[in-house]
Amino acid sequence: YLADRRNFTTVQKALCIVGCTISVTATSEGQLVIASAAEVSRHTPVDVTAAPGKPVIHRFRNVETGELSAFILAPGEAPRYASASGVARATRIDWLQSPNSLFLVANITAAIGAFAFLSGLWRAVRRRREGSETRIAGVLLPAAGLAWVSAFVALSMALSALAVDSWAVFSGWPPAALPVAQWLTVIASGLSAAALVAVVLGWRDADWSFWRRGRIIVTLAAFAVAPVMLAQWNLLGPQ
Repeated sequence: YLADRRNFTTVQKALCIVGCTISVTATSEGQLVIASAAEVSRHTPVDVTAAPGKPVIHRFRNVETGELSAFILAPGEAPRYASASGVARATRIDWLQSPNSLFLVANITAAIGAFAFLSGLWRAVRRRREGSETRIAGVLLPAAGLAWVSAFVALSMALSALAVDSWAVFSGWPPAALPVAQWLTVIASGLSAAALVAVVLGWRDADWSFWRRGRIIVTLAAFAVAPVMLAQWNLLGPQ
């Protein structure tokens, strides 16, 4: 679940990567384990309210504090979570909208980017002769890889302080590394697009092996997914 009270239009949405998500799992005893940035708590069922034409409300009680919470299921709408501790509502999201998907894409893209950079560096040391189009692709792909690695390192530096202390946002937002990371995502996206054009132009005449062609496809796919995921969290470019 993702907290409803959040900013959709600026980089402040990135704060939800650390502190706006709520994870809900069911136990074999019929209890719910609700985990957020603040705590992990267990809840037991209380009752279910259902009326024709109205949302179905499942109420639960916190085992430790006794506070009530509810899951609201309205026809045609995403399930919602409401907490009795204050005005706090959250809407259910799928995995692709969660921070976990962003972390996975970031780690995969950074690993592939590092491999692309090291491979390009190795080919440069060996000084292999290639055509003009393939030579351009051989420069742009490693450059894009290095840019993506740099961007995700800068993003992790910017958000790591919030993971340790979420109140740090009040004393120093945005972190110094965040604008640098945002511009690096733009540079990496531009280099990835240029690399894609160079690969398409040189694909037919290139003497690339089957293994290298496969690596290029996987690399370009990762470089294409990363901007989409970053844009979802308003982290693609300054916002």
